[in-house]
This record gives sequence, C-alpha cells and structure tokens, in this order.
Amino acid sequence: TARLGAETLVDLAQQFSERVAFAQGGTQEVRDDIQSELDELAARMKTTIDQSTFNGTDYVNAATTVTVVTGISRSSSGSISTTKMTFMQQNLGAIQTALDGVSIKSATTATLQETALTTAEGELAKAIASATKLGIAEKSIETQKEFLGALTDRLDGGVGSMIDANMEEEAARLQALQVQQQLATQSLSIANSSPQNILSLFR
Repeated sequence: TARLGAETLVDLAQQFSERVAFAQGGTQEVRDDIQSELDELAARMKTTIDQSTFNGTDYVNAATTVTVVTGISRSSSGSISTTKMTFMQQNLGAIQTALDGVSIKSATTATLQETALTTAEGELAKAIASATKLGIAEKSIETQKEFLGALTDRLDGGVGSMIDANMEEEAARLQALQVQQQLATQSLSIANSSPQNILSLFR
C-alpha cells in the first residue's frame, strides 16, 4: 500500500512539475489557470497519502526506522531468537505540503517562477527517491517471505517422509508378527495331530 501510494505520488508530482514549467513566462491569466490545476493535483496527493495506510499502519507520514520480524531461528544450544529487517518510513506528507505551498499565480517575476519550478522539481526528486526506497523494502520482505515459504515446505516434506518411513517400519514389523503367529499356530496344529496319527497305527 505504501509503495503504491508513493508511486502514485510520483506521477502526480511529475504532472505538477510539468505544469509549473509550462507556466514559466506565462501571463497572469495563464498562471491563474495553472494554479487551479496545481491546487487540484495537491489535493489528489493528500488523498493518495491518506489512503496509503493499512490497518492503521502508516509508513508514509514520518521518516523513522521500522523493524519487521522476518523469522525465527534456533541456535545449536537450543535458544530461540528472531531475525529482523529494518527500513525507513518515508515522509510523503512533507512532499505534499511543500508542493501545496507553491504559488505560481503570485510568481510575478521570472525569478519567482524559477524558484517555484526548482521547488517542484526538488520535491519530485524526493518523491522518486521515497518510492524507490519503499520498493526496495517491499522486495526484500517479499524475498524473505518466499524463502520462509520454501523452507516451511521443505520441513513439512521432511516430517512427512519421516512419518512415512515410520509407518512402513511399523507395517513390516506387524507383518512379521503375523507370520510368526501363523507359524506358531501351524506348529501347534501339527503337534496336536501327531499323537492321533501314532494311535491310528495301533487300530
């Protein structure tokens, strides 16, 4: 969600910068019209940032470090510890605030217009950098998730093989006991019939 919000902000900031560039040297009427477009773009940026949260988790309104638990490991001594990954939140709200403060309609001189353009391009660069960092963090987490999924599958497969092996061993043992029981029954039957056969010789 944060990465998608950052990418959307980049698109809007790109449009913002292009409109400010177009206003360079324009008449007051042109700059007034473009200011209306800039205000609309800034409002859309704010909406995008407000919607770039998930279950109350906000990674786009502060520049602080976030720590995410990515797994659990066990040492040779049996102690358990967690593996973690850190990444920086990105303050997209500050970018939106800076762009919202750009007033091309009041930039009556070439110097003021150039300053507005410099601000717009600078905030666009910040938006691109933020989107890149969030994308890298997301990719790292996805890679770790895929690794843990593959590891879980391997462990499940290993446990399944052990269970199958134990079942086969128990089946073989049961079959051997059944054969022994059959042999014992047959031996007892033969032993019981032998005296009868001997007695029949005297009849």
